[in-house]
Amino acid sequence: MKKVLLLGNGISRLLYKDYINKWKGEIWACNRAFLEYGDRITRIAGHDEVMEEAAAYRKKHGFSYKIYAKNNVADIQLTCPKQFWVCSGITLVSQALFEGYNVFLCGFDMGGKDVHSPNHDTVNVVFWVRNWRKVAAAFTLDNVTFIGYNHKPYILSDETPYKYEKLYINGIAHIPGDAYCKIHKEFVEKEGKAFPIKSGCVLVRHINGTVRQHGIKLANVLVAQKKGVIVC
Repeated sequence: MKKVLLLGNGISRLLYKDYINKWKGEIWACNRAFLEYGDRITRIAGHDEVMEEAAAYRKKHGFSYKIYAKNNVADIQLTCPKQFWVCSGITLVSQALFEGYNVFLCGFDMGGKDVHSPNHDTVNVVFWVRNWRKVAAAFTLDNVTFIGYNHKPYILSDETPYKYEKLYINGIAHIPGDAYCKIHKEFVEKEGKAFPIKSGCVLVRHINGTVRQHGIKLANVLVAQKKGVIVC
């Protein structure tokens, strides 16, 4: 069976650089993973504005990955059922399973710290767990392997989809194990230095998923216009 490695941007991916570098075969990726692995990626999916960046980066560096997107930078079309055309990770997993790949996942943390998105763990992504359960029901997870922590027992269980969210939303590492806890601690310290919340500001999650600091007045305007949600 043909196989593919899918790269998410959860910080657990940083623990497996050697694994990624030694991988032989196709690599698909989510969002800004092209900044690190643009020369290895064969397909990529993500937010439209990020895929515009990916197209410009590809042209600048002479890379050849194909882009899934809803705008004019798309040069490959999804063929998996439309119900799975949601977040980039679920979309790529579903497409790979639909095409009959044996799928290996790296950096698919289902929430928490993100390599390229500061304060990503302030965003509630419980819907990722729900979508994973829909994928499992439609395709089974027999041909899915998580590199690192295995999320399949949780996905296939009847446990609340809020299990992870209750941890990462409160700044707690939601994936067990010393390695993840260590890198989580490093990221907490890094973000605290690089992205301190200024006096009079709050964090706002915009409708495109990005989290930014704004003064409280502007934050309230964004909320009123339904362009963002205050998360901290």
